[in-house]
Amino acid sequence: MWRPFTLHTFHASNPKHLKMHFYLTFAFLLLANTSTTWAQKAYDKVFYTGKTQNITILLTFAHGYIEASEIKTTDNQTKKTSKFLPSPNGQAENGNMHFDHISVSGKKMSDYLVVKGLDDAAITAPNSVSGFYFFKGKQYAFTLKKRK
Repeated sequence: MWRPFTLHTFHASNPKHLKMHFYLTFAFLLLANTSTTWAQKAYDKVFYTGKTQNITILLTFAHGYIEASEIKTTDNQTKKTSKFLPSPNGQAENGNMHFDHISVSGKKMSDYLVVKGLDDAAITAPNSVSGFYFFKGKQYAFTLKKRK
């Protein structure tokens, strides 16, 4: 008699149960393995670092899919970090990339960064890029160097 809340085990002495157990295990492993191997990498991440004023800048450039790029800044005095994401307008015709400051709650802040020299169509990422950080009406220049 079958009981709904009891543990049923397969006995090795019964070949039907052993065969069913093998097929179920094989199907599970096949599904689990193929779901991770089918995902292909669509872009390469290139890291750049630099400083301006009292701020350290880390650019993660998604070479091949520029919209996945991001910038993280760290105030060297307070250790506060901020995240900047590509503007919805994307890359301008002159090659400048605009990054908006996004708060933890998803709110767009008034400060932003503009990075020059990011060319998504280039075969290799540049060794350095430059740009400006705009904060409270002031403009701060910076240069970021590619990390090895």
